[in-house]
Amino acid sequence: MTQFNDYCVTKNGKIFEKRIIIIGAGISGLACGYRLKILGFQNVKILEARNRVGGRIHGINTGSAYIEMGAQWIHGQTDNVIYKIADSKGLVNKDAFNYLEGVRSFSNFDCGERIALTELFNFLEDKVNNYSGNFSSNSVFTFVNEQFQNFLSHLAPCNITDRLNEGFEWYCKFLCEVNGCQNLSTLSLNLLNNYKECDDNQTIEVKNGFSSLLNVFLDVLHPNWIVKSKLVTKIDWSDFKIDINELNYDYKSSLSNAKVKKEIRVICQDDEIFTADHVVVTVPLGCLKKYGQSFFIPSLCNDKLKAIHCLGFGAVNKVYLEFQEIFWESNSVFNVLWQKTYDEEFLNEAPVKCYAYCWLKHVGRFAYTPNHPNLLCAWISGEGAVQMESLSDDKIIDDCLKLLQLMLGKQIATPSRIYRSSWMSDPLSCGSYSYLSVDCEKENVTHLDLAEPEYADSPCSKHPVLLFAGEATHDKYFSTVHGAYETGLREAERIFQHYRNINAINLINNLESIPIRMSNVSLNKKSVRDNLHVVIVGAGIAGLSCGLQLCKNNFTEITILEAQDKVGGRLSTVRFNDCFLELGAQWIHGSNNPLFNFSKTNKLLPQVLEEKAYEGKGIFCTSNGNIIEPSIVEEVKKIVNNSKSELEKGRYDAKKIDSVLKFFSRAFSSYISQCSDDSSIDIKKALFNWYIKFESIDNASDDLNDIAIQSFTEWDECPEELYHIEFSNGFSSLLDAVLSQLSSDVVHLNTPVKCVKWSKNLNDNFYNQMFVKNRSEDSFPVVLECDNGERFYADSVIVTASVGFLKENIDSFFSPSLPQNKLEAFASVGFGTVNKIFLIYDKPFWTSDDLGFQLIWEKTRSEQCDKLSTENPWVHDITGFDVVQKYPNILLGWIGGKGAIMMESIDEGTISTACSDLLRIFLKRPDIPIPTKVLRSCWYSNPYIRGSYSNRTLNYYEKNSSLSDLRHPLYLNIGSKNREKWPVVFFAGEAFDEVSFSSAHGAFQSGLKVADELTKSCLKLEASEGNRKKSV
Repeated sequence: MTQFNDYCVTKNGKIFEKRIIIIGAGISGLACGYRLKILGFQNVKILEARNRVGGRIHGINTGSAYIEMGAQWIHGQTDNVIYKIADSKGLVNKDAFNYLEGVRSFSNFDCGERIALTELFNFLEDKVNNYSGNFSSNSVFTFVNEQFQNFLSHLAPCNITDRLNEGFEWYCKFLCEVNGCQNLSTLSLNLLNNYKECDDNQTIEVKNGFSSLLNVFLDVLHPNWIVKSKLVTKIDWSDFKIDINELNYDYKSSLSNAKVKKEIRVICQDDEIFTADHVVVTVPLGCLKKYGQSFFIPSLCNDKLKAIHCLGFGAVNKVYLEFQEIFWESNSVFNVLWQKTYDEEFLNEAPVKCYAYCWLKHVGRFAYTPNHPNLLCAWISGEGAVQMESLSDDKIIDDCLKLLQLMLGKQIATPSRIYRSSWMSDPLSCGSYSYLSVDCEKENVTHLDLAEPEYADSPCSKHPVLLFAGEATHDKYFSTVHGAYETGLREAERIFQHYRNINAINLINNLESIPIRMSNVSLNKKSVRDNLHVVIVGAGIAGLSCGLQLCKNNFTEITILEAQDKVGGRLSTVRFNDCFLELGAQWIHGSNNPLFNFSKTNKLLPQVLEEKAYEGKGIFCTSNGNIIEPSIVEEVKKIVNNSKSELEKGRYDAKKIDSVLKFFSRAFSSYISQCSDDSSIDIKKALFNWYIKFESIDNASDDLNDIAIQSFTEWDECPEELYHIEFSNGFSSLLDAVLSQLSSDVVHLNTPVKCVKWSKNLNDNFYNQMFVKNRSEDSFPVVLECDNGERFYADSVIVTASVGFLKENIDSFFSPSLPQNKLEAFASVGFGTVNKIFLIYDKPFWTSDDLGFQLIWEKTRSEQCDKLSTENPWVHDITGFDVVQKYPNILLGWIGGKGAIMMESIDEGTISTACSDLLRIFLKRPDIPIPTKVLRSCWYSNPYIRGSYSNRTLNYYEKNSSLSDLRHPLYLNIGSKNREKWPVVFFAGEAFDEVSFSSAHGAFQSGLKVADELTKSCLKLEASEGNRKKSV
């Protein structure tokens, strides 16, 4: 066995013991720690110099509510992870006034001026936002000034030129504030569009301030991970080097023979020293600019120092003034358009200190403060924001009061209190947020240059010693909270992926449990497979298994494109404390399949497999709070199970296409007609309705009336005793095992494919090019265009995207369009939504013998129950809550149909309350507590999945669709006279497996089969090429 040095060993979770220190507990530092915790890392410290967390998120509690001294808003909704988190926690103030609309309204001016100023604002915004990159100067100021002169010459009313000049100066202040720059001459014009705006509202308020959002992450982090008031003064990574000559490569020697220095020393102001394997630096760019030269031993690389120097970092400050008497209307915004007369007034008052008031020229506005009717907030940007920090509170109050009186033309009482920020003079921030300066353009520097880690070379791979996170390291969302958050996740994932990549280098690269079934050919022979470019769309389990099998079959040019920021697709394990909770696939169904074999070989399963299933069991309780006798439950269950058995064995008229609901209903009606005890008929009917709902969830269907009886026969039922096989550490361990055997550059995350362009016919050149190493782009029969503008070229593409996604995007995803039979097959196959709701309690309110609580809705029910179901109609589609056997303080609720989709739009607080009320009513226990935590899946609203899994509908069989219509490849005619066919587009995934659709093992083996099919095509082509050479 190969000996690993200490960098490379990753056995059995040892990577999770790696020492990781995060410098800074701002949002990026907290996000990094949060993600490391979820990934399973255990030895993490977050060192924060302040006596609080949050960094440039800083809310001050004024008694009645919070005011924000730093980050004020969530910028945008679409693709904004912070918005999604805040919205899911009910923290978004959706009733708040649109602040930006208030700024743009210029309401403190008369009608004519307001119209002209609005036109100017819109004109300049349009020019800046749609700049095409064709201008002589690289500064924003030169560009907007020229545009303003054009506006004055051609569009502006001549009678208000002075006001428009003031409006232009105000717009320059506005741009300085938005970009965080000292002045617009330092802001790069050509790099301005590097920032990407999330669509929709740009000024979204957070209830109770941004601090409430921090608690979302603090609730997950270990309390002892965060060390406050711990100022780091040095990071010494000088010993973190490897002397290759000292490494012992004798395979039989022990790890102790590998003499590796690998310790980073983090030195604090109080002389305490922390040691680490990795340090994630999340301090603001301003601090790196001020202290960067002396902070690191040895110094950072030249490229990093250049990035720190070139990237801009300015100040934006706020001054809150509290007035006893309110002189403004709610939601008022007073834009400050500086007039020449203001200079005269201030100079007349204090001529000796003629420049002491100049900071006021950089005040953009006085505006209302949400939830504080007595506070006005002045926003100051640019050089004035820095100047203001050196002034006394009294001076600032006097200046602001004087300016307000001049603007509004009336006397105003002196403010009673002031709150203000001072971000530039704060030694722990040294400014507000970053921007791309003109120097960045000159030196070809972007935020990604700051994001690049400092590495120590190792024999295994580049070891990231110092990693960098924070808003200034995001390539498109710099200067924002969501950008900072994403970078924290990115660096946590970078560390995790680093050890995965090491596994890929060192672990044995085979799949002993998955035979290739091609004994008559040599897979070691390399020809077409050396040069064949294969692109797999989707890194779910089908895409990953396909990629793994192709690697085993000696394909070398493999790319897997994944739209999301993580692999797994519909496999999604969430680690909560020591629990592994599955939001997606829950089990391996049965032991006679490749997924089970692979998992067993890689020791991912418990040594003793659970032979009991606990799904849909326990107490059956009604909407009136009654417990149904177990004998009645078993009686109805027997009818349904017998009907299922009949279907699975094909005991029906095969020529007749019938629905599962009708088949079950006939059996149940026959049973009910023979019941002599009339008193229990209504309960039995309610139970039958519950079982129909249960089977609907099992089949991911809104209505069993749509599911064909033939589908039950086609499904290869696994032995019941091994039907619910769980992983020891969640499905994510399966993903880790597969990824560890793939090269690190195979999977491309965050790369949504927009269109697969495939060719039906190519000339003989394609046939010849397949045997050539370096090929032109036009020789490939498939081009994949991605949302980000990237293009990938392939000889074969394997589409493993979910059927839900393909059904929704079928018209635009393929060019040319798919053949008609395939389009009809996709239209007829079903794809529904099933979601889970985990209710997590500090301690269970149920006994250790309880297996769950199944919810049976009666026709007549209490007023309280009717009220709940009226306000939350989605609860009707919850079958019940099962006790999670491995974690006895957690309940798992299953919800399907339309209710599952409806639930996704409900905030978790409402879900928590509704589920608690549901249990209280059905169990007649008003003492049931609210859970401490709710986790739920949202598969339908995921744009890249759009549901949970497939089913076979009546329409599928009525249209005579067949699996071959779905999974049959698309071929290209090649070779001499186009006599040969080459598969250019394959399809894989759970929906494409003959007998195991809707399952994880079906998806896994579907990927394997397609890989083997492509291999066969290559071997056939290689044999054909050999014959051609012999005949020449």
